[in-house]
Amino acid sequence: PSGPDPALIFKYTKWAVAVVVLVLLVLLAKSFLGRGSNGKATEKDGGPVTMQPASNTPLLKLTATNALYLKVVRANPDDTDGEVLFEGNLARSQTRSVPRSGDLFVTADPSENLSMESNGKVFGMGRGTGRERKRLPAPP
Repeated sequence: PSGPDPALIFKYTKWAVAVVVLVLLVLLAKSFLGRGSNGKATEKDGGPVTMQPASNTPLLKLTATNALYLKVVRANPDDTDGEVLFEGNLARSQTRSVPRSGDLFVTADPSENLSMESNGKVFGMGRGTGRERKRLPAPP
């Protein structure tokens, strides 16, 4: 008898099928865990989350002077985080605008790479470096 042993071929085929099934199960589980309760993609999917502003709402324009991580959330009255308006990474010169209808928490890392503009006034996060969180009061 020449050629490979049929028992050996069967053994390796079982292992290959087991690996493929395991990979498919992991991918299926990941797709379900990365979805919100309504089935839509969330920030866990890796893409930025952006809130679309109403047409008459004042805007806060956020510009990256260099690459950074940025998160903007509404500030609840009890100083906890509210609705996420934007979360993601910005490359150099990328800009995002978020509605500024109330107090906001802005987190930037590194904070020195963020420039903000509201009502024609340009400002930064402050004098800090690295990760910084700042509360912006609602516009007058």
